[in-house]
Amino acid sequence: MAERDVLKKLLDWLDENVEYGWLDQEKKVHLDMRDFRRDYRIASVEDCLRYGVGTCIEQVFLMHLVYERLGLPHKMYCCRLYEPDDFGVLEAEEHMHCFALCWKGGKVWQVEHPNRERKGVYSYPDEETALWAIEDYYIRLRGGQKSPTTEFTMVEPGLTFSEFNRYINSLDGGKGWA
Repeated sequence: MAERDVLKKLLDWLDENVEYGWLDQEKKVHLDMRDFRRDYRIASVEDCLRYGVGTCIEQVFLMHLVYERLGLPHKMYCCRLYEPDDFGVLEAEEHMHCFALCWKGGKVWQVEHPNRERKGVYSYPDEETALWAIEDYYIRLRGGQKSPTTEFTMVEPGLTFSEFNRYINSLDGGKGWA
């Protein structure tokens, strides 16, 4: 199927060029999540490619740029445990995952690269089914805790994890998800 072939090429390109990881303020590469909340800053596309690392945030933005270049309709989403804007526990584990969906050949597609456990190209009949399936996966992964999913439209380099969380909260009204 041609749709899957194009998206498989994107997945292969990501495999060759970007590993899951992050840059700190001094541009030191981290391949684990230790001190993530304290030292992470969203990397620019250039730095993501230069250093060969990116979290789900940077990788989804790379996909966004590829989809734009290919003329594919698409959306970016953030699925996470709700944290209020003033959440300040820097040692807490983060529970956020960003992903993108694109439309091609009458289906909704997801290229999953940042989540190593789920890496692949997935197709769904429609957006609602895709969102339900992805959100359900993270609810199960998080022991049944609800994972609200919010569409977002921009990724600003230099934001901290907390600042990105506040941005996502601003898009859904900062709802206190139960």
